[in-house]
Amino acid sequence: MGAGGTGRRMGESRWIMPHGDSRAIGSRVRGSRPLSASPCVGLRSLHEAHVPDARERPIPLTHPQTFIHSGSGILHQQIGHLMSPTRIGHASRRPAAALAVFAIAIGAAAVAPGAASSAPALPAGCEQLAGDAGVRCVYTEGSHTLALPAGIRTVEATAIGAAGGNIVDDRHPHLGGRGAQVTANLNLPSSARTLHVIVGSPGHDTSGWNNQIPGQGGSNGGGDGGRSNTFDANPAGAGGGGASDIRTTAGDLSSRLFVAAGGGGATPSRCGDGGDAGAPGSANEPDLTPSAGQPGTPTTGGAGGANDPDHSEPGWDGSPGRLGHGGAGATAYAGGAGGGGGLYGGGGGSVQCAGGGGSSLVPTSGVLDLAERGTAPRITITYRTRTPQSCTSSLCFGS
Repeated sequence: MGAGGTGRRMGESRWIMPHGDSRAIGSRVRGSRPLSASPCVGLRSLHEAHVPDARERPIPLTHPQTFIHSGSGILHQQIGHLMSPTRIGHASRRPAAALAVFAIAIGAAAVAPGAASSAPALPAGCEQLAGDAGVRCVYTEGSHTLALPAGIRTVEATAIGAAGGNIVDDRHPHLGGRGAQVTANLNLPSSARTLHVIVGSPGHDTSGWNNQIPGQGGSNGGGDGGRSNTFDANPAGAGGGGASDIRTTAGDLSSRLFVAAGGGGATPSRCGDGGDAGAPGSANEPDLTPSAGQPGTPTTGGAGGANDPDHSEPGWDGSPGRLGHGGAGATAYAGGAGGGGGLYGGGGGSVQCAGGGGSSLVPTSGVLDLAERGTAPRITITYRTRTPQSCTSSLCFGS
Protein backbone atom coordinates (compact mmCIF):
# COMPACT_ATOMS: atom_id res chain seq x y z
CA MET A 1 0.00 0.00 0.00
CA GLY A 2 1.38 3.39 -0.92
CA ALA A 3 1.74 6.27 1.43
CA GLY A 4 -1.03 8.20 -0.31
CA GLY A 5 -3.54 5.59 0.60
CA THR A 6 -4.27 4.78 -3.00
CA GLY A 7 -3.39 1.15 -2.66
CA ARG A 8 -5.92 -1.70 -2.24
CA ARG A 9 -6.03 -4.47 0.31
CA MET A 10 -7.12 -7.93 -0.81
CA GLY A 11 -10.88 -8.45 -0.63
CA GLU A 12 -11.51 -4.70 -0.86
CA SER A 13 -12.60 -2.48 -3.76
CA ARG A 14 -12.53 1.29 -4.09
CA TRP A 15 -14.47 3.54 -6.41
CA ILE A 16 -13.35 6.89 -7.83
CA MET A 17 -15.58 9.68 -6.52
CA PRO A 18 -16.89 12.39 -8.82
CA HIS A 19 -15.00 15.67 -9.00
CA GLY A 20 -11.68 13.91 -8.55
CA ASP A 21 -12.41 12.79 -4.98
CA SER A 22 -10.77 9.40 -4.53
CA ARG A 23 -11.90 8.76 -0.98
CA ALA A 24 -12.92 5.21 -0.20
CA ILE A 25 -16.66 5.14 0.48
CA GLY A 26 -17.17 1.46 1.00
CA SER A 27 -15.90 -2.03 0.59
CA ARG A 28 -17.31 -4.92 -1.31
CA VAL A 29 -17.24 -8.37 0.25
CA ARG A 30 -15.23 -10.88 -1.72
CA GLY A 31 -17.43 -12.92 -4.08
CA SER A 32 -20.42 -10.53 -4.26
CA ARG A 33 -21.82 -9.79 -7.71
CA PRO A 34 -20.97 -6.52 -9.48
CA LEU A 35 -23.70 -4.04 -10.30
CA SER A 36 -25.80 -5.27 -13.25
CA ALA A 37 -27.40 -3.18 -15.96
CA SER A 38 -30.63 -5.22 -15.66
CA PRO A 39 -33.59 -3.46 -14.00
CA CYS A 40 -34.21 -6.70 -12.07
CA VAL A 41 -31.02 -6.36 -10.04
CA GLY A 42 -31.42 -6.98 -6.34
CA LEU A 43 -31.92 -3.91 -4.16
CA ARG A 44 -28.86 -4.86 -2.15
CA SER A 45 -26.70 -4.33 -5.26
CA LEU A 46 -28.42 -0.99 -5.80
CA HIS A 47 -27.59 0.03 -2.26
CA GLU A 48 -23.94 -0.87 -2.75
CA ALA A 49 -23.80 0.84 -6.15
CA HIS A 50 -25.17 4.14 -4.86
CA VAL A 51 -22.37 6.71 -5.09
CA PRO A 52 -23.13 10.14 -3.63
CA ASP A 53 -21.07 13.07 -4.83
CA ALA A 54 -19.00 15.24 -2.55
CA ARG A 55 -21.82 17.77 -2.08
CA GLU A 56 -24.37 15.42 -0.61
CA ARG A 57 -24.50 13.42 2.57
CA PRO A 58 -24.50 9.64 2.12
CA ILE A 59 -27.74 7.64 2.50
CA PRO A 60 -27.36 5.21 5.41
CA LEU A 61 -27.68 1.53 4.56
CA THR A 62 -30.01 0.62 7.42
CA HIS A 63 -31.42 -2.54 5.80
CA PRO A 64 -28.61 -4.51 4.12
CA GLN A 65 -30.99 -7.48 3.48
CA THR A 66 -33.35 -5.57 1.20
CA PHE A 67 -34.22 -7.46 -2.01
CA ILE A 68 -36.91 -8.37 -4.52
CA HIS A 69 -37.99 -12.02 -4.45
CA SER A 70 -40.04 -12.81 -7.55
CA GLY A 71 -40.86 -16.32 -6.35
CA SER A 72 -42.47 -15.37 -3.06
CA GLY A 73 -44.27 -12.36 -4.42
CA ILE A 74 -42.82 -9.98 -1.82
CA LEU A 75 -41.77 -6.53 -2.93
CA HIS A 76 -39.79 -5.03 -0.08
CA GLN A 77 -40.63 -1.49 0.86
CA GLN A 78 -37.05 -0.21 0.53
CA ILE A 79 -37.82 1.28 -2.90
CA GLY A 80 -39.01 4.32 -1.01
CA HIS A 81 -35.78 4.29 0.98
CA LEU A 82 -33.70 4.38 -2.21
CA MET A 83 -35.82 7.23 -3.54
CA SER A 84 -34.94 9.36 -0.54
CA PRO A 85 -35.73 13.09 -0.66
CA THR A 86 -32.02 13.59 -0.20
CA ARG A 87 -30.69 14.53 -3.65
CA ILE A 88 -29.51 11.42 -5.47
CA GLY A 89 -26.09 11.63 -7.10
CA HIS A 90 -25.49 11.32 -10.82
CA ALA A 91 -24.19 7.78 -10.46
CA SER A 92 -27.50 6.46 -9.03
CA ARG A 93 -30.10 8.20 -11.21
CA ARG A 94 -30.24 5.61 -13.97
CA PRO A 95 -30.58 2.58 -11.66
CA ALA A 96 -33.30 4.40 -9.73
CA ALA A 97 -35.18 5.17 -12.94
CA ALA A 98 -34.88 1.56 -14.05
CA LEU A 99 -36.15 0.44 -10.66
CA ALA A 100 -39.20 2.70 -10.99
CA VAL A 101 -40.04 1.18 -14.39
CA PHE A 102 -39.63 -2.29 -12.90
CA ALA A 103 -41.98 -1.46 -10.04
CA ILE A 104 -44.63 -0.22 -12.52
CA ALA A 105 -44.29 -3.44 -14.53
CA ILE A 106 -44.78 -5.50 -11.36
CA GLY A 107 -47.96 -3.58 -10.54
CA ALA A 108 -49.36 -4.13 -14.02
CA ALA A 109 -48.60 -7.85 -13.87
CA ALA A 110 -50.30 -8.13 -10.48
CA VAL A 111 -53.53 -6.54 -11.77
CA ALA A 112 -53.75 -8.21 -15.17
CA PRO A 113 -54.13 -11.86 -14.06
CA GLY A 114 -56.97 -10.95 -11.70
CA ALA A 115 -58.88 -9.17 -14.40
CA ALA A 116 -58.42 -12.06 -16.82
CA SER A 117 -59.53 -14.71 -14.30
CA SER A 118 -62.80 -13.15 -13.14
CA ALA A 119 -65.35 -15.60 -11.72
CA PRO A 120 -67.74 -17.10 -14.30
CA ALA A 121 -71.40 -16.10 -14.26
CA LEU A 122 -73.60 -18.13 -11.94
CA PRO A 123 -76.29 -20.41 -13.41
CA ALA A 124 -79.83 -19.05 -13.66
CA GLY A 125 -81.67 -19.14 -10.35
CA CYS A 126 -78.43 -19.24 -8.32
CA GLU A 127 -76.78 -16.75 -5.96
CA GLN A 128 -73.39 -16.54 -4.27
CA LEU A 129 -73.75 -16.76 -0.51
CA ALA A 130 -71.71 -14.59 1.84
CA GLY A 131 -68.34 -15.84 3.03
CA ASP A 132 -67.54 -19.45 2.23
CA ALA A 133 -71.16 -20.65 2.35
CA GLY A 134 -71.19 -21.62 -1.34
CA VAL A 135 -73.74 -21.13 -4.12
CA ARG A 136 -77.48 -21.59 -3.57
CA CYS A 137 -79.95 -22.34 -6.36
CA VAL A 138 -83.73 -22.20 -5.84
CA TYR A 139 -86.20 -23.68 -8.34
CA THR A 140 -89.99 -23.46 -8.45
CA GLU A 141 -92.60 -25.29 -10.53
CA GLY A 142 -91.34 -26.65 -13.82
CA SER A 143 -88.30 -28.34 -15.37
CA HIS A 144 -84.82 -26.86 -14.93
CA THR A 145 -81.19 -27.81 -15.56
CA LEU A 146 -78.19 -27.01 -13.39
CA ALA A 147 -74.72 -27.27 -14.95
CA LEU A 148 -72.30 -27.79 -12.06
CA PRO A 149 -68.70 -26.52 -12.08
CA ALA A 150 -65.99 -29.13 -12.56
CA GLY A 151 -65.05 -31.00 -9.40
CA ILE A 152 -68.42 -30.75 -7.63
CA ARG A 153 -69.25 -34.23 -6.40
CA THR A 154 -71.64 -33.46 -3.51
CA VAL A 155 -74.58 -31.09 -3.16
CA GLU A 156 -76.98 -30.30 -0.35
CA ALA A 157 -80.61 -30.45 -1.48
CA THR A 158 -84.10 -29.88 -0.09
CA ALA A 159 -87.17 -30.83 -2.11
CA ILE A 160 -90.83 -30.13 -1.35
CA GLY A 161 -93.56 -32.07 -3.12
CA ALA A 162 -96.86 -30.49 -4.15
CA ALA A 163 -100.14 -30.79 -2.26
CA GLY A 164 -103.24 -32.45 -3.65
CA GLY A 165 -106.14 -30.37 -4.95
CA ASN A 166 -108.84 -29.06 -2.59
CA ILE A 167 -112.61 -29.06 -2.73
CA VAL A 168 -113.71 -25.44 -2.83
CA ASP A 169 -117.30 -25.82 -1.68
CA ASP A 170 -119.26 -24.25 1.13
CA ARG A 171 -121.21 -27.44 1.82
CA HIS A 172 -118.36 -29.95 2.11
CA PRO A 173 -114.94 -28.31 1.83
CA HIS A 174 -112.01 -30.65 2.02
CA LEU A 175 -108.26 -30.31 1.75
CA GLY A 176 -105.80 -32.13 -0.42
CA GLY A 177 -102.98 -34.07 1.23
CA ARG A 178 -99.66 -32.37 2.05
CA GLY A 179 -96.51 -32.97 0.04
CA ALA A 180 -93.32 -34.42 1.50
CA GLN A 181 -90.16 -32.50 2.39
CA VAL A 182 -86.86 -34.33 1.88
CA THR A 183 -83.44 -32.95 2.86
CA ALA A 184 -80.22 -34.80 2.04
CA ASN A 185 -76.58 -34.58 0.98
CA LEU A 186 -76.41 -36.08 -2.50
CA ASN A 187 -73.28 -37.89 -3.66
CA LEU A 188 -73.32 -37.41 -7.41
CA PRO A 189 -72.23 -40.02 -9.95
CA SER A 190 -68.85 -39.24 -11.51
CA SER A 191 -70.49 -38.66 -14.89
CA ALA A 192 -73.11 -36.23 -13.56
CA ARG A 193 -72.13 -32.68 -14.53
CA THR A 194 -75.71 -31.55 -15.24
CA LEU A 195 -78.64 -32.08 -12.89
CA HIS A 196 -82.23 -32.09 -14.12
CA VAL A 197 -84.47 -30.49 -11.52
CA ILE A 198 -88.21 -31.22 -11.76
CA VAL A 199 -90.57 -29.38 -9.41
CA GLY A 200 -94.15 -30.61 -9.41
CA SER A 201 -97.28 -28.46 -9.23
CA PRO A 202 -100.31 -28.82 -6.92
CA GLY A 203 -103.34 -30.82 -7.99
CA HIS A 204 -106.15 -28.70 -9.41
CA ASP A 205 -109.06 -27.83 -7.16
CA THR A 206 -112.66 -28.52 -7.98
CA SER A 207 -115.81 -26.89 -6.67
CA GLY A 208 -117.47 -30.16 -5.69
CA TRP A 209 -121.22 -30.43 -5.95
CA ASN A 210 -123.03 -29.52 -9.15
CA ASN A 211 -119.79 -29.75 -11.07
CA GLN A 212 -118.83 -32.39 -13.60
CA ILE A 213 -115.36 -30.92 -14.24
CA PRO A 214 -112.70 -32.89 -12.32
CA GLY A 215 -109.42 -31.44 -11.15
CA GLN A 216 -106.35 -32.30 -13.21
CA GLY A 217 -103.34 -33.84 -11.56
CA GLY A 218 -100.32 -31.67 -10.88
CA SER A 219 -97.26 -31.86 -13.13
CA ASN A 220 -94.66 -34.57 -12.48
CA GLY A 221 -96.98 -37.42 -11.64
CA GLY A 222 -100.18 -36.16 -10.01
CA GLY A 223 -103.23 -38.36 -10.81
CA ASP A 224 -106.35 -36.83 -12.38
CA GLY A 225 -109.58 -36.59 -10.43
CA GLY A 226 -112.58 -38.57 -11.65
CA ARG A 227 -115.78 -37.01 -12.96
CA SER A 228 -119.42 -37.77 -12.45
CA ASN A 229 -121.01 -39.68 -15.33
CA THR A 230 -124.59 -38.88 -14.37
CA PHE A 231 -126.83 -36.06 -15.50
CA ASP A 232 -127.60 -34.77 -12.04
CA ALA A 233 -124.19 -33.09 -11.74
CA ASN A 234 -122.85 -35.03 -8.80
CA PRO A 235 -119.40 -33.96 -7.60
CA ALA A 236 -116.06 -34.60 -9.26
CA GLY A 237 -112.77 -35.29 -7.53
CA ALA A 238 -109.67 -33.05 -7.26
CA GLY A 239 -106.28 -33.87 -8.75
CA GLY A 240 -103.29 -35.33 -6.93
CA GLY A 241 -100.17 -33.25 -6.31
CA GLY A 242 -96.99 -33.74 -8.34
CA ALA A 243 -93.64 -34.86 -6.92
CA SER A 244 -90.38 -32.88 -6.89
CA ASP A 245 -87.15 -34.69 -7.79
CA ILE A 246 -83.57 -34.38 -9.02
CA ARG A 247 -82.38 -36.72 -11.75
CA THR A 248 -79.26 -37.10 -13.88
CA THR A 249 -81.05 -37.80 -17.18
CA ALA A 250 -84.01 -35.84 -18.47
CA GLY A 251 -87.13 -37.98 -18.83
CA ASP A 252 -85.56 -41.01 -17.12
CA LEU A 253 -87.37 -41.88 -13.88
CA SER A 254 -84.74 -44.49 -13.03
CA SER A 255 -82.04 -41.77 -12.81
CA ARG A 256 -83.76 -39.92 -9.95
CA LEU A 257 -81.43 -39.25 -7.02
CA PHE A 258 -84.15 -38.33 -4.56
CA VAL A 259 -87.89 -37.63 -4.60
CA ALA A 260 -90.30 -35.64 -2.44
CA ALA A 261 -93.77 -37.10 -3.02
CA GLY A 262 -97.03 -35.25 -3.66
CA GLY A 263 -100.27 -35.47 -1.68
CA GLY A 264 -103.56 -37.06 -2.78
CA GLY A 265 -106.55 -35.07 -4.03
CA ALA A 266 -109.74 -34.45 -2.05
CA THR A 267 -113.44 -35.17 -2.76
CA PRO A 268 -116.62 -33.49 -1.44
CA SER A 269 -117.72 -36.11 1.05
CA ARG A 270 -117.20 -36.99 4.68
CA CYS A 271 -114.22 -39.16 3.68
CA GLY A 272 -112.89 -36.56 1.33
CA ASP A 273 -109.53 -35.28 2.69
CA GLY A 274 -106.62 -36.29 0.49
CA GLY A 275 -103.86 -38.49 1.87
CA ASP A 276 -100.60 -36.84 2.86
CA ALA A 277 -97.44 -38.04 1.11
CA GLY A 278 -96.91 -41.64 2.23
CA ALA A 279 -100.44 -41.96 3.68
CA PRO A 280 -103.83 -43.19 2.39
CA GLY A 281 -106.81 -40.95 1.71
CA SER A 282 -108.94 -40.26 4.74
CA ALA A 283 -110.78 -43.29 6.11
CA ASN A 284 -114.34 -44.07 5.16
CA GLU A 285 -117.15 -44.01 7.66
CA PRO A 286 -118.32 -47.47 8.73
CA ASP A 287 -121.46 -47.33 6.61
CA LEU A 288 -119.59 -46.36 3.44
CA THR A 289 -118.34 -49.18 1.27
CA PRO A 290 -116.15 -47.30 -1.29
CA SER A 291 -112.60 -46.79 -0.11
CA ALA A 292 -109.88 -44.20 -0.53
CA GLY A 293 -106.69 -44.63 -2.54
CA GLN A 294 -103.69 -46.20 -0.77
CA PRO A 295 -100.20 -44.71 -0.57
CA GLY A 296 -97.32 -45.58 -2.82
CA THR A 297 -94.54 -47.73 -1.33
CA PRO A 298 -90.77 -47.92 -1.97
CA THR A 299 -91.37 -50.74 -4.46
CA THR A 300 -94.86 -50.39 -5.91
CA GLY A 301 -97.75 -48.02 -6.55
CA GLY A 302 -100.61 -47.61 -4.10
CA ALA A 303 -103.78 -49.60 -4.65
CA GLY A 304 -106.80 -47.80 -6.05
CA GLY A 305 -109.86 -47.38 -3.86
CA ALA A 306 -112.37 -50.26 -4.18
CA ASN A 307 -116.05 -49.77 -4.83
CA ASP A 308 -119.03 -51.62 -3.40
CA PRO A 309 -118.73 -55.26 -4.55
CA ASP A 310 -122.38 -55.17 -5.59
CA HIS A 311 -121.49 -52.60 -8.26
CA SER A 312 -119.27 -54.01 -10.96
CA GLU A 313 -119.51 -51.21 -13.45
CA PRO A 314 -116.18 -50.44 -15.09
CA GLY A 315 -114.41 -47.38 -13.75
CA TRP A 316 -115.99 -47.36 -10.34
CA ASP A 317 -112.70 -48.34 -8.68
CA GLY A 318 -109.85 -45.96 -8.40
CA SER A 319 -106.78 -46.66 -10.55
CA PRO A 320 -103.61 -47.91 -8.84
CA GLY A 321 -100.49 -45.78 -8.73
CA ARG A 322 -97.37 -46.73 -10.69
CA LEU A 323 -93.74 -45.73 -11.05
CA GLY A 324 -93.65 -41.92 -10.88
CA HIS A 325 -97.43 -41.44 -11.32
CA GLY A 326 -100.52 -41.34 -9.11
CA GLY A 327 -103.64 -43.25 -10.05
CA ALA A 328 -106.76 -41.56 -11.45
CA GLY A 329 -109.94 -41.22 -9.42
CA ALA A 330 -113.03 -43.27 -10.24
CA THR A 331 -115.55 -42.10 -12.81
CA ALA A 332 -119.03 -43.03 -11.64
CA TYR A 333 -122.18 -41.34 -10.33
CA ALA A 334 -119.64 -39.26 -8.38
CA GLY A 335 -115.94 -38.91 -9.04
CA GLY A 336 -113.00 -40.03 -6.95
CA ALA A 337 -109.80 -38.02 -6.39
CA GLY A 338 -106.39 -38.55 -7.97
CA GLY A 339 -103.37 -39.99 -6.17
CA GLY A 340 -100.16 -38.06 -5.51
CA GLY A 341 -97.01 -38.49 -7.60
CA GLY A 342 -93.77 -39.85 -6.15
CA LEU A 343 -91.16 -42.54 -6.46
CA TYR A 344 -94.31 -44.62 -6.80
CA GLY A 345 -97.64 -42.83 -6.99
CA GLY A 346 -100.59 -43.16 -4.65
CA GLY A 347 -103.82 -44.87 -5.72
CA GLY A 348 -106.84 -42.95 -6.96
CA GLY A 349 -109.96 -42.87 -4.80
CA SER A 350 -113.11 -44.78 -5.50
CA VAL A 351 -116.52 -43.12 -5.80
CA GLN A 352 -116.48 -39.87 -3.78
CA CYS A 353 -113.26 -40.91 -2.02
CA ALA A 354 -109.89 -39.25 -1.75
CA GLY A 355 -106.59 -40.21 -3.36
CA GLY A 356 -103.55 -41.61 -1.55
CA GLY A 357 -100.19 -39.86 -1.28
CA GLY A 358 -97.11 -40.95 -3.22
CA SER A 359 -93.91 -42.45 -1.78
CA SER A 360 -90.61 -40.56 -1.44
CA LEU A 361 -87.03 -41.55 -2.22
CA VAL A 362 -84.79 -40.59 0.71
CA PRO A 363 -81.02 -41.15 0.43
CA THR A 364 -79.05 -42.59 3.33
CA SER A 365 -78.77 -40.04 6.15
CA GLY A 366 -81.52 -37.95 4.54
CA VAL A 367 -84.48 -36.56 6.49
CA LEU A 368 -88.14 -37.09 5.52
CA ASP A 369 -90.90 -34.83 6.81
CA LEU A 370 -94.20 -33.31 5.71
CA ALA A 371 -94.24 -29.80 4.32
CA GLU A 372 -96.24 -27.20 6.19
CA ARG A 373 -99.68 -26.74 4.73
CA GLY A 374 -99.66 -23.96 2.17
CA THR A 375 -95.93 -24.33 1.39
CA ALA A 376 -95.23 -23.96 -2.32
CA PRO A 377 -93.33 -26.82 -3.97
CA ARG A 378 -89.67 -26.09 -4.71
CA ILE A 379 -86.15 -27.51 -4.74
CA THR A 380 -83.11 -25.83 -3.20
CA ILE A 381 -79.57 -26.95 -4.11
CA THR A 382 -76.40 -25.66 -2.42
CA TYR A 383 -72.88 -26.47 -3.57
CA ARG A 384 -69.44 -25.20 -2.58
CA THR A 385 -66.84 -24.38 -5.19
CA ARG A 386 -63.16 -25.12 -4.62
CA THR A 387 -61.04 -21.99 -4.10
CA PRO A 388 -57.72 -22.24 -6.01
CA GLN A 389 -54.79 -22.28 -3.60
CA SER A 390 -51.94 -21.89 -6.14
CA CYS A 391 -50.99 -18.72 -7.98
CA THR A 392 -51.32 -18.88 -11.76
CA SER A 393 -49.31 -15.74 -12.46
CA SER A 394 -45.54 -15.56 -12.95
CA LEU A 395 -45.59 -12.78 -10.34
CA CYS A 396 -47.62 -13.91 -7.33
CA PHE A 397 -48.38 -11.55 -4.49
CA GLY A 398 -49.58 -12.64 -1.09
CA SER A 399 -49.19 -16.34 -1.88
